[in-house]
Amino acid sequence: MAIPPFIFGRTQEALQTPFEPARNPDYNGGLSPFVSVEAQSAIEEAYYRAIAYAATVARFCLVGAFDGNGTVGRWLAYMQNNPSNLNPFVWPRAGKITELSYSTNGNSTSTCTLFKNAVSTGITISTAGTAKASVTGLNVVFAANDSMSVQLTAGSANRPQVYHFGVFT
Repeated sequence: MAIPPFIFGRTQEALQTPFEPARNPDYNGGLSPFVSVEAQSAIEEAYYRAIAYAATVARFCLVGAFDGNGTVGRWLAYMQNNPSNLNPFVWPRAGKITELSYSTNGNSTSTCTLFKNAVSTGITISTAGTAKASVTGLNVVFAANDSMSVQLTAGSANRPQVYHFGVFT
């Protein structure tokens, strides 16, 4: 018995790709951000906008930590054995801190404070008998060449780590 040959069919070809740059409202309920009138141009427009956005608003995470039992007054380090009061993070361009997270090796009651140019920003993050905490909705603005450091200002913590999340603007 012979095996029948495969039968290949044709799919329909689209004569055009509908794209509605001026649809009001758009599919998300707002105004369309596109000015392109056909799909390929819109894809390229979105691609180049994404590159431009990423270049101007680069998100980052930076860690300040101490590999030991930190007590009040301990400056966390951005690089091991380099306390941030002596070796702070220097901002290469303007930006802002938007969130902090804090963890320790075991439950502790402690507070870390964020400093800008060696002056307290008043922004703190604390644990109260736990091993982790986070703070969101911050807007601590830094200019290019400002310095940033973090200090354990209350309690004690084993291997404290503060993660700084932010964006360059």
